[in-house]
Amino acid sequence: MKHAPLGSSSCHIWKNCPGAGHLLAISPHIETEPMRRGTIMHKAAEDTLKFGKHTQELIEGEEDIVNTYVREVLKMAEGNRIEVEIRVKIADNVCFGTADAIIYDKDGVTITVIDFKTGKTKVSPKSNDQLKFLSLCFSPFTNVRHCIIQPKVYSSPQIYDCPPSEMRAFDLNIADAILGYLSTPSKLVVGKWCSKCPGNKFCPEKNKQIDIQSPTSVDW
Repeated sequence: MKHAPLGSSSCHIWKNCPGAGHLLAISPHIETEPMRRGTIMHKAAEDTLKFGKHTQELIEGEEDIVNTYVREVLKMAEGNRIEVEIRVKIADNVCFGTADAIIYDKDGVTITVIDFKTGKTKVSPKSNDQLKFLSLCFSPFTNVRHCIIQPKVYSSPQIYDCPPSEMRAFDLNIADAILGYLSTPSKLVVGKWCSKCPGNKFCPEKNKQIDIQSPTSVDW
């Protein structure tokens, strides 16, 4: 059976549904205009952080969004080492993800994982599966800090110091999810995560037909 690599951005789906990997592999990729603009802004932010400038053509308001993100990242990274757009993988190349920015604190034990959000739907760093997934790739840092920078929603970076106990529990959860993905790829589990799954429209478990018996007579 064909599988799609398990990505950090869809972690909240596949960690709950072993068969989601298969559905994601056969789901058509439809790029919306907000998604396309978000990709362009991410590239502009990456180039600005790496080279001090960018060549992307941004539309009204996007330059401010990019500049706000860059300014906040540089402020947080002052005096510390920073890496930008880092591709990560875990579990023998089964899982992949990209960290928008990583800050290694000079104390040697703290890492800050930053996610740049360009949309209007509020995203919290607390209990954020995507950020926790990315953090697993940078263990064994003692202190893990999760940060969302979302200029359209927040006036400042949103930071959550993720407790070690929460990271350990998530690590075990992900290990179980990967095992389920590899061993029971046809197992589909319906839940609130289905609304975010690109394959939900043709998921056989989600769209089971309910057998409704027709009435024996109809009053017109």
